[in-house]
This record gives sequence, C-alpha cells and structure tokens, in this order.
Amino acid sequence: MNGKFVKVFCIILLSLCPGIVQTVSGFNPENEWVSIGPSDAMIMCLHMDTANNILFAGTVDGFQYYPFATGEWIQREDVGSMGRQVMSLITCSSVPAWIITGRENAFWKGYMEYSDDWGITNTYTYSSEGGQFVDIQNNPDEPDTYYSCAWSDITPGDLLKSTDRGVTWNPLTNYLHTFMTEIAINPDYPDTIYVSGDALVTRSTDGGVTWVQASSGLPVSLGVYCVAINPGNPQILMASNANGIYRTVDGGDSWILVNSEDSQCQHFAFNPVNPEVVVCITFSPYRLLVSVDSGLVWEDCTGDYPGGTMIDVAFSGDGDSLYVASVYSGVYSMKSTTGIEDDDLPQPDCSILCQSSPNPFRQSTEIRYFLPERVNSNQISAASLEIYDINGRLVRHWDDSIIGLSNHVIWDGTDDSFREVPAGVYFVLLSSSGDNAAGKLILLR
Repeated sequence: MNGKFVKVFCIILLSLCPGIVQTVSGFNPENEWVSIGPSDAMIMCLHMDTANNILFAGTVDGFQYYPFATGEWIQREDVGSMGRQVMSLITCSSVPAWIITGRENAFWKGYMEYSDDWGITNTYTYSSEGGQFVDIQNNPDEPDTYYSCAWSDITPGDLLKSTDRGVTWNPLTNYLHTFMTEIAINPDYPDTIYVSGDALVTRSTDGGVTWVQASSGLPVSLGVYCVAINPGNPQILMASNANGIYRTVDGGDSWILVNSEDSQCQHFAFNPVNPEVVVCITFSPYRLLVSVDSGLVWEDCTGDYPGGTMIDVAFSGDGDSLYVASVYSGVYSMKSTTGIEDDDLPQPDCSILCQSSPNPFRQSTEIRYFLPERVNSNQISAASLEIYDINGRLVRHWDDSIIGLSNHVIWDGTDDSFREVPAGVYFVLLSSSGDNAAGKLILLR
C-alpha cells in the first residue's frame, strides 16, 4: 500500500479515478452560489413545493414564498407581531393553495395553523404545552394525512397526526421522546414512521399507534439531531448526533458511524431524481456535505458559500438545483446534477475486478476477484488484497501466496490477529501490476 494514501477515501476517489469527486457530486467548486433572496427576513426553515415549483421559507414573522415562474418573493408575514415564527411548513399536493405551518408563540410554546388561500388568512388549529413544532411530513399514499413533532426541553413535546390536512390534530402516545427533531416516512410503506430526538430514533409500523426503539449502534447518551430516509431504498436512513453522521441499511435495526469529522448535521436532503445523491448541512462549522453513494462517503462542497449561518436545505423537484437557506441573508442556489453518465466519469486504467457478497454482512463475506494477467500472460506479478477501516488503518491483508491460489477469499470480520473488528464501513483494495480495484464493505453486528 502506497504510504501517500492516508485515507481510504483517497484510495478510491484519487488513486482509481482522479477527479471523480467533482464530477460525481455535481457540485463543482467552480460553480457559483446565486442569491435568490429574500433579503428582508430571518429564515427558520425551507420547503420545496415540487407540484407547483414554489420555494417556501418560514420566517420569524410568518413565511414567504417564491414562485419560480415569477421570480419574486411574496410575503405572508405579520411583521412586528410576537410569536408568529414558522418553524416548519408543508404544502398539500392535492390542494395547491393549502399550507400547513408549525409555529412557536412568544412563550416558546408550539401551535399549528393552516391556510387555504396561500397564507392570506391562517386558521389556528392546535396548541401545545410543549415547544415549537419543528417538522411536518405527509403520508404519500394519503394526501390528507400529516404528522408533526415538537421540540421541548421541559414539558414533553407533542407528536401529532391529522387525517384532514391539518384542520384537526390528534396527539399520539407512547412515542418514547420528550423532545423531537424530525420525522421520516417510508414511501413504500407509509405506516412505517421514524422520529428522531432525545430517545434517539424510534419507529412505528402501524401509523403511530405503537412505537419501538430503532437505534442499535447509536450512543444512548446523545440525542439525534435529524433523520432522513432514502426514497429510492427506504431501508437506508441517515441520522446525526454530536459524534457525526450515522447510516443504517436495515430500516433502523443497526446503525454505523460513517463520518465523524465536524459533521454534526442539522438536516439531510436526498436528490428526488437520483437518491444516491444526499446532502446535509452541518453546524460548528457551517458546511455543505455531499455524498453520491447514499451516505457512505462524504465530501465538503461548501465552496465560497456567502450566507454564513446555514439553517435548512432543499432540492428542486427535478433535482437540478440545490437551495441552502441562511438565517440572516436569504436563500442561495447552486446547480446540481441528477445522475451520473458513464462517459462523464474518469475511467480507472485497470482491468482487474473485485466484488463481495453478501454486502452488508454479519458473519462473513466472500470477496471475489479477477486478475486477467493470470489468464492472458506468462508474466505473473505479485498481487495483494487489503481491507482498511474508515480511518485508513490496515485491518486485514492477504498476499500473493494466498490470493494466487484461488479467485476468492472469505473475510470473517477479523483483523490480521483474528480479533473481531467493530461494525462499520470498510474498504477492500485489490492491487496487481500497478492496477487497483476497490469496493466498500458494510459489517453489521
């Protein structure tokens, strides 16, 4: 292994395919952030109405919205009034003018409102002794069904369900949290709901009637800031706490830490067209991180973002643009990409192959490889197979005396001293005659 490759990310992204990070992520550092306003509001949240191509921004005075057809912000704010801040907002796909808002009053208590006329008038529908309502999500199979959760550090926050577009709300029970941060709904089975908060991540499979922990692998002492589900593969979810970014590939049964480098995330957003692309915004420091493999490897694509304090993030409906909101200076956009074309990718100049199955795995995985030179040439050079952890440390090594005997090896999740290694993301590197092939392994416990 060449010593210049300190991290496994570099092995894969630099030694195999130089430049692949910029191309695949679709957020080239040369792309410019473009301000779209509003310049006169303190923003609390974002929502992209994909059905009508309208971007909404919740503010401390209400909300504003930006129809891309007109390119102008429309205010629906009570400027100067206390207790009107919109902490969460969602629209209704079946009724275009219908807007549901989760708010916080002047005494830090939460309440819900709805509007059926684009926010010209708002109807007060629910009051909570808990805190601000920080998230609202919709059942994709039932356009009138919504869930909302509240943050509170004293009185337990409410978890609500509405079946009439937010006209009335019913408090759910036994959801295990005191304060909550976000809701994620399985698009294939919408009765499966995840909630993040002080009880880590909880899950219901019956529309919120009963709840269980779905947090194995998450530290019990750290609350979870956010949770998001991959719409293309709902078994994959992302979550974040003070340690960094976590990922599950089994619907929340087990979580692994995939990034711990200043990666405490406020929000995730999956690209709606290519959900392999997922972004998140972090705080302390404020950064935009991008992954192009459903949350395994992350790259900093903040660039020269001029907005400062990031608060929320959203994709356009076609996945071509990304919007990041700053609390004090409005919304900024950057062009994205919705997919990856083979012709666009730098191609590694190697012909060796390396694959593993099963992956993810719990007990063992078979790593299969193909070295064409062993078939096509009388000149046989040494080959090696190595496994590295996410920090670039060598875990397991097979030299030519082993891999030359067959076309596969079995890795049982142990290191070279046959000690079990912890659950997590690992990388396998096959090297032969100057060529390299690499892949990711996910070990569950």
